[in-house]
Amino acid sequence: ESNPKGYYEDERVKKLPFGKDHSWLEECRGKVIKIVAPLLGDIPANIPVKVIFMERDMGEVLKSQASMLKRGGRRASGSEDASIAAAYAAQIRNVERMLWKRPATSVLPVSHADALKDPAGTARAVAEFLGGGLDEQTMAAVIDPSLYRARA
Repeated sequence: ESNPKGYYEDERVKKLPFGKDHSWLEECRGKVIKIVAPLLGDIPANIPVKVIFMERDMGEVLKSQASMLKRGGRRASGSEDASIAAAYAAQIRNVERMLWKRPATSVLPVSHADALKDPAGTARAVAEFLGGGLDEQTMAAVIDPSLYRARA
């Protein structure tokens, strides 16, 4: 219910935190994998990466998380939102700084709001960032505004 089109996640990403197996990353060369921001720092620095960094309004992130918790029978405390938002914002700033300092790392910031407003333009920017030769129409068609339910 939280994600009617499924999750685009690779369970091996959970092995990224320090001290766990990173060898599977070699299999991902030339492919796209979804990694949540807090785990990006656990990618070994010697692995060249291109990061498409999705930027989303914090209020929307919190609202989305609260909805998922509620559907799962758990309750999110609205009183914690400010502290969660501050901690998350600090974490994102740290990850962004780390990414810009990493050798052999390129970063393309993508605004969630802009992707919804202009799927074709976003697909074009992503395709260019990744070296071209991609099906931009199919990429743009994946963006489904009807799934944009957690609006701030």
